[in-house]
Amino acid sequence: MIGTEQVSQLRIMIQHTGWNEVLEPWLKQKGQMLIRQLLTTPTRRLKPYDEMSDDELRGRVAQLEEVLVWVANQLKVDDHNRVVDELHTHANGPADTSMANP
Repeated sequence: MIGTEQVSQLRIMIQHTGWNEVLEPWLKQKGQMLIRQLLTTPTRRLKPYDEMSDDELRGRVAQLEEVLVWVANQLKVDDHNRVVDELHTHANGPADTSMANP
């Protein structure tokens, strides 16, 4: 889990057009290209994928997917923790410690 300041920066990043219009679509498009190359026989793959093994292609797809999933999960965890803290505060009044998952 990343810190509160990092989550805030992550939220700013994903709201920016650079993420929505450039980076996220590029990551998804790159993943789709890698999957297409993986489904193609090695002799018919485009360069530079023609020299990559199936395992290398699978690994790259997994890395791209990991980035996209990580971003979404960090935001979900932060949202969950915020709700838990709000419920705890509502039920017990302000407290010095957070009940949310670390």
